[in-house]
Amino acid sequence: MTNKERTVLFVLGATMLNLILTLAITVAVFLSYVVTIARIAPPRSVALPLGISFIAGILLSNLIYKRLLVVLGRRYNLEEKFGVHTSRQKRQP
Repeated sequence: MTNKERTVLFVLGATMLNLILTLAITVAVFLSYVVTIARIAPPRSVALPLGISFIAGILLSNLIYKRLLVVLGRRYNLEEKFGVHTSRQKRQP
């Protein structure tokens, strides 16, 4: 398998992980809202809490995703294996 093929598979896998992470965090934030605040003060509409949960899910999953890539990049040396630059340092020519 070539470096390019491994990179494509890595990016596809990482994207799927990010989507699953976003969905899981969105559901967790919304369920925590339902269990806590919605019981105290029932909302008139579900749109606002669901929208906030979705935005929070996207933001939190991206933060976790980026941090996970940096940690895995350092631990398994992903830059050499896949050609994926995960650290904040600039590449040397």
